[in-house]
Amino acid sequence: MQLQQKLLILNELYRDYRNAFPFESWDSKIKEEVKNTFTYHSTKIEGLTLTYAETLRFLRDGTTKLGANLKDLSDLKNHREVLDTIFSTYETLDLSESVIKKLHGDLMKDPYQWEVIDPLTGGPGEYKMEVNATIRPDNHIHEYLAPEKVESAMSQLIFQTNELLGKSSTKEYLTHPVRISAIFHYQFLNVIHPFWDGNGRMARLLSSLILLKTGFPPLNIQASDKSRYIHSLIESEKDPERSPLVQFFFDSVISTLKARLNDSSE
Repeated sequence: MQLQQKLLILNELYRDYRNAFPFESWDSKIKEEVKNTFTYHSTKIEGLTLTYAETLRFLRDGTTKLGANLKDLSDLKNHREVLDTIFSTYETLDLSESVIKKLHGDLMKDPYQWEVIDPLTGGPGEYKMEVNATIRPDNHIHEYLAPEKVESAMSQLIFQTNELLGKSSTKEYLTHPVRISAIFHYQFLNVIHPFWDGNGRMARLLSSLILLKTGFPPLNIQASDKSRYIHSLIESEKDPERSPLVQFFFDSVISTLKARLNDSSE
């Protein structure tokens, strides 16, 4: 399906969603379920070893299996707490460097989450101080932006994103909120990668913040979609419009809107 066709479907669902089941009307039970599911999938993408059932049990009542990985537990607990903050304050929470650093500090605050906290690489709430990279599926090493360029690049990204948000409209593709969220996601995660660790989770959290601010539900990337998610990021490197990732975001938001509308009709 072409991007423009998906845009029409997305906007039609969005209109129905805003009329029938906007985020402001979600009750605490639904928000609880969404936060727990989001936390599980986003953390699973990064290597969580607990099952979905084990995750829900831990997040709901704090119990877990004997010998559970302390990193897993800290990752889940802190991610859920950051989501609590975003869900409860998204209307007044600015997209700014100070907010992003604060959220990262809360997300990665426990020593168990780090292989080692080294003041020479950057810790919770601090931009990286060493070059970071990932190994792609084809074994290619992809290096992210050099540390000395991060502060300037983040400042520019935040300025450009806020400028687009000021003009956001579902009527225009270039300023569509879901596209704005996807472009921010690409630059933050695949180009700048501003922190030593926690960038993927932060990218998904911040993209959700952008969506919530513009009346959309939070991002819903399933762990089962990890391969397509990563592929869309890599393929977007060859496309100046970042269309593969935008299309992936459209699909993810369409899926979420359909699920929420189904909930409202039951």
